[in-house]
Amino acid sequence: MTITRLLLGSPIRQQAPVLAAFLESLERLDLSGIELGYYFIDDNEQPDSSALLERFALRYASARIVKGRAADEDSPPDHYRNEYTHIWKEALVWKVAAYKDTILSAAGNEGFDGVFLIDSDLILHPQTLQRLVRSNKDIVSNVFWTSWQPGTRPMPQVWLHGEYEQYPLERRQALTEEQKTLETELFYGRMRVPGLYEVGGLGACTLISKKSDPGRRLVRRNSEPRLLGRGSALLRPCRRAWLAAVCRDDVSCLPFIPRH
Repeated sequence: MTITRLLLGSPIRQQAPVLAAFLESLERLDLSGIELGYYFIDDNEQPDSSALLERFALRYASARIVKGRAADEDSPPDHYRNEYTHIWKEALVWKVAAYKDTILSAAGNEGFDGVFLIDSDLILHPQTLQRLVRSNKDIVSNVFWTSWQPGTRPMPQVWLHGEYEQYPLERRQALTEEQKTLETELFYGRMRVPGLYEVGGLGACTLISKKSDPGRRLVRRNSEPRLLGRGSALLRPCRRAWLAAVCRDDVSCLPFIPRH
């Protein structure tokens, strides 16, 4: 049987109860035919969260923990979190992008077949990695649905263009607001049907194969002001390299609320 070597990478700054559930879901993953390494960047503010990572690493010899960059005590907070939302500042977006570069470089230098970039506020279905590997795509993400604010409509974490637009953008075609709403509803409908779909942006649960050369620097600042956030920082250079970003929607991940 062919063994696929994957490096699971996650920059982590997380509340301990959420992180504990995330790590438990990693232990339930079906790893048949997969040799999985773990690369955690510990950027936690809570000692209990760091302790959870250390206990996980003691159980798995293939797990490594790299300490994140300490924050400057005189600098303002780079994020804001309360019971309703989690707001990222620009500096934190690029800090995490650099962390992901570190993970991608490690995978390329160490001969892994791919990198599984995952956010630490998800609970993974046991078949998540199996389905992503069997997709046989250069870049593929599992779709999950999340409410960005309590009481709001759940939406998929993938989009078609811009910052988070989920309607198609055709050259020289101006859509009315009514048309945009209709096209977005059609997109949501497609995302609820199991299958593979090409998208413009994705993140949080993404498998990147070695065909996309994960050893080179993929995460960098983009020049388009409408392309914002962690996912766009990764996907812009991938599109320049003619790599199709694909999502699949047949195995669900459970996001914690609130995520943002």
